[in-house]
Amino acid sequence: MGMDRQQRENKCIRTLNMEIGEAMLSNCHTLL
Repeated sequence: MGMDRQQRENKCIRTLNMEIGEAMLSNCHTLL
């Protein structure tokens, strides 16, 4: 069960990082 929770947290963090990366990319596009 502990492993399952760890995997869910990792997936959540990955999704967050992807959203942050996309937000940063869109910010770069608006600056260009």
